[in-house]
Amino acid sequence: MPKAKKALRARDAKRNIGVELLQSVREMKAGRRGRTHEVKVPSDDFRKGKRSPVIRPDPTKLRITIRLDADIIEHFKKRVHQAGGGNYQTLINDALRQHIRARDKTLEDALRRVIREELKKAG
Repeated sequence: MPKAKKALRARDAKRNIGVELLQSVREMKAGRRGRTHEVKVPSDDFRKGKRSPVIRPDPTKLRITIRLDADIIEHFKKRVHQAGGGNYQTLINDALRQHIRARDKTLEDALRRVIREELKKAG
């Protein structure tokens, strides 16, 4: 059996697609059936299906598109993997927040130092 057919067969098995549906698609591609051919799908296919809850996004977060270097993303994904799970986006968010706080702290310290020096000169 050719390699491509083996790969297709394995892929189809993984997807758990019905034999009738696959045969119908193959026949349609080969031109042996019209495009309007109906495939009978058992009505109980979704009988055990459950609707998952709708998870609302956190209202304090904004959805944006940002481009980062691949090595940056890989670093945070690796840290998540080493931690045993989590979300690399949360780690990036935490790192940015930590950077902002550190920068604000150094600015605050510099302002305090300047004010003290000025008060000494004036006093």
